[in-house]
Amino acid sequence: MAFTEDLTQYFDTNDFGVEASFTSSGTAYTAKGIFDNLYSEDLSVNGTVPTFTCVESDVTNLAVDAVCTINSTNYIVRAKKPDGTGITMLVLEKSI
Repeated sequence: MAFTEDLTQYFDTNDFGVEASFTSSGTAYTAKGIFDNLYSEDLSVNGTVPTFTCVESDVTNLAVDAVCTINSTNYIVRAKKPDGTGITMLVLEKSI
């Protein structure tokens, strides 16, 4: 169950948040969130895992494989991970 409080304050672009543009099923829209590109190492394979964490209601209709642009870099949404509190983490892959 999602919290009823306004969660947008946590993603303010005047602080740590950034704006992402999405194109999904022919529809374009934006969302504010936190972008991370953390280093990961698994079974001797290393690299980065870009993620975008935002308010769940901002990406409810977003499809996996949607195109996402953050800081002039294009990504593909590979997974949506809602946490049950009204926040969703999108797992991204840099578009080639």
